[in-house]
Amino acid sequence: MSLSSLSLLSSCSISSSLIGIWIQPGLNDLMTINNTWFSLKGICLNGQQDIKYKYIYYNEQTRCKRCILFIPRHLNALQYRE
Repeated sequence: MSLSSLSLLSSCSISSSLIGIWIQPGLNDLMTINNTWFSLKGICLNGQQDIKYKYIYYNEQTRCKRCILFIPRHLNALQYRE
């Protein structure tokens, strides 16, 4: 399945507070989160309605799905767990 096909199947509604460019300690590259994509994890397939910041991402290169829980710590600080 191609990335464009997965985009059409996506049922994500990512909070605007998560969207942006983030720095992760220990990494040289910046992380980007937008409405459908998380640069290090892949395309967003699904978001949980009952848990505001829980999403499932699919990475085409590794063919892995990952459940990501975002934990906003501060206006400028975001933590996430896989």
